[in-house]
Amino acid sequence: GSMSDRGWSRLRLSGASVCLDARRRPVKGTERRSGPYPYYGASGVVDHVDGFIFEGLHLLVAEDGENLRSRNTPIAFLADGQFWVNNHAHVLQGRAGVADTRYLSYAVERLDLTGFLTGSTQPKLTRSALDSIELDIPPLPEQQAIAEVLGALDDKIAANTALASTSDEAISAAFRRALDHGAKEHPLLE
Repeated sequence: GSMSDRGWSRLRLSGASVCLDARRRPVKGTERRSGPYPYYGASGVVDHVDGFIFEGLHLLVAEDGENLRSRNTPIAFLADGQFWVNNHAHVLQGRAGVADTRYLSYAVERLDLTGFLTGSTQPKLTRSALDSIELDIPPLPEQQAIAEVLGALDDKIAANTALASTSDEAISAAFRRALDHGAKEHPLLE
């Protein structure tokens, strides 16, 4: 059957989310006071400051920067807890009863945004372009289930990456110890 048979709908991002850009406040590096709260920009945390302007789970979407084209780091990412956001990231939350914020983060991250970007030297994703993006949105329980599975996979990948890194360090340390203890050279065949 078609998407609508399964309760899916095609919605503009403006209909699936609430935009909180008006609450963002950039603070020059020289005027920032160090503290425990993450300070977000277009590609994630750029500093830690002594205050916060957002609380709870939010979706941040890069507003400008070469990364919008190169996609070396995610352009849509979640921020949770208490944090500050400058004017280089759009701030969204899923619209109550319509869209799950986590689901939206995965949906937006996998989009090809090329057609929505303006600016030749410095790519920009304007608020109106962001609002006009259309997404296929399943019913809320399905969104939550999808986000849960993808979140669990992300956690597993992060754990595996950390484990691999720790293993590499342990192997390197053991190898260095062997060398330090004057391990004599052996022909490769032994």
